[in-house]
Amino acid sequence: MSGEASLHGAYVARQCPVRVFRDRDPFEKAQPAEPDTALQALFDGGIEFEAAVVDSLADIHGDDLVRIATRGTDSADARVKATMAAMQRGTRFIAGALLEHDTVGRRLSEVDLLMRVPNTGRGPSTPRYWPIDIKHHRATQIPNKPATAEQTRLVVNLDLSPTGGEFIPKRSEADCIQLAHYHRHLQALGYADPGDDSGSVWVGVIGSRGLLVWFDLSAPAHATTTPQVIDDTMEFHKRSGKNSRTALERYDFEFAFRLDIADNATARTSATEPPPVVPVKTKECDRCPWHDVCDADLRNSDDVSLVTGVNYPEWKLHRHMGTPTTQALAGLDTDTARALGVYGKRLVEAHAWATTVEPERPSARAVDDEVAADFPTAGGLQQLCERTLAYHDTPIKPAALLKQIENARSVQAGGPIIRQPVEIPRGDIEIDFDLECTVNPAQVYLWGALLTHNVPDWPEPSGTYVSFANWKTLTTEIEARLVADLWAWLQQQIALAEQRGLTVTIYGYNLASTETSHLRRISATGAAPGLPSATELTDFIEHDRYVDLLDYMKPKWISNDGHSLKVMAPAHGFNWSDVDPGGFNSIDWYNAAVHDNNHEMIQRILDYNHDDCRATLALRDT
Repeated sequence: MSGEASLHGAYVARQCPVRVFRDRDPFEKAQPAEPDTALQALFDGGIEFEAAVVDSLADIHGDDLVRIATRGTDSADARVKATMAAMQRGTRFIAGALLEHDTVGRRLSEVDLLMRVPNTGRGPSTPRYWPIDIKHHRATQIPNKPATAEQTRLVVNLDLSPTGGEFIPKRSEADCIQLAHYHRHLQALGYADPGDDSGSVWVGVIGSRGLLVWFDLSAPAHATTTPQVIDDTMEFHKRSGKNSRTALERYDFEFAFRLDIADNATARTSATEPPPVVPVKTKECDRCPWHDVCDADLRNSDDVSLVTGVNYPEWKLHRHMGTPTTQALAGLDTDTARALGVYGKRLVEAHAWATTVEPERPSARAVDDEVAADFPTAGGLQQLCERTLAYHDTPIKPAALLKQIENARSVQAGGPIIRQPVEIPRGDIEIDFDLECTVNPAQVYLWGALLTHNVPDWPEPSGTYVSFANWKTLTTEIEARLVADLWAWLQQQIALAEQRGLTVTIYGYNLASTETSHLRRISATGAAPGLPSATELTDFIEHDRYVDLLDYMKPKWISNDGHSLKVMAPAHGFNWSDVDPGGFNSIDWYNAAVHDNNHEMIQRILDYNHDDCRATLALRDT
């Protein structure tokens, strides 16, 4: 590579190497996409959260905290100078720190927060710093068993006082890799914590609970799975326990690898040169600006990573096994995979025996007794798929292989395919209900319900849609009043049906994660009259009339795209009337409705929620 070596920020070590390559390839003709509404909302929420945390720190620590000017308010040079001056002075907290370039290590770093390491006399007099990231996700968790003193000691309040001990650290490999970048950068500049005899390397994360959590980058806490070929057999070497890698080891490897990828990209002299990396579908793809470009490449090649459950290790293994496409994977045999899950190597040995004899030959006394019970003749064993049996000694277990084969068939079909019919409970009076809520925090501003029946003299006609909504700034009391109104209406329907000897069935989708959890949360506030008690709500939720349709869709459909309502309803012939339906989009509509008093957006949300209720109805009516 000619010219000055490029410098890279902390996110590079976390990013897909194909993204790193495309970002820098001078022969890339496609353009990366702009962040969509959902992703931009996450970015904006993260920025707002970081600003609020820094405000809290400033209130607590006063003059001990210095804020470096943000992007757009001052030049990068001025911000670097301000950061380095604050570090040289030994400022206790530095927010928005922009470090001087590490030209040798080729690092750029903008750190949410630097905290000065107390001078205990064990190190040099130059101020040293711990890097701290502010993340709008949880960095703590409630322990499943009593926490140790060491675990609770690592979680502190923003004033650095101990917490009540109810939370322990929740480690994120991505967060730790990013913080390892900052630590290495501070090392290069001479400002990193020199450590003590324990060898610990401390960094911090302030998570969504507003607590500061400490993590040791030198702890072997990150198990990695690596495919490798040994004696012509591919194995997954998974480090665990003491053999896990540290965050620093993970970072050093990943950053160096991506530097090579970046250099390879910028050094290219012809578009005909094969790239050093090729797309593999991973979780990161959904929020990557190159998603559409890579997705087109993957679909053009029918790449096996399009199958849900096939991540990089499985992708590598399938290619090694001669199954590089979804078509090839779909061509494996599900019956053989099921039998392999029951009998394992014994089935392979029985099949090998069967290939040497006539099909009519009885299996009894020639193979394992249990295998012979299911395959009484050699002919049955001969029909097993050899390509599927070849997976018996690979790290992909038969159950996972079976699922991947089914998902591959869904890819080949272009959508969900029927596995088996299901019988969904029905009622004389049927109610489909759905909610809409804000994010960060999640507050419900709309409950909608669709009433359907064949009762001629019912007070409300079949097809009636009712809504309980608020179009002003939400409060706990308003949320509670909406639930109380919904509850009263539902109880009215149930009581009238029982008087007439009719049944009521209430349907929702993925109820436990949405409607049920919000009903419990809001009812527990007691913030409005008419809310159900905990006992009343439990009886309601556990009654046979309360039906989660997701529980019926999973056994009914094989779906590579999951079983969300947006996938299942179209499989039943239903489509939303809105040109751009989606939960994140409805949040934008709600903001316009509330802040701008936009009646068009209010109606759009009501129509969208009505369609969600009609979508769940379609799941049992088709």
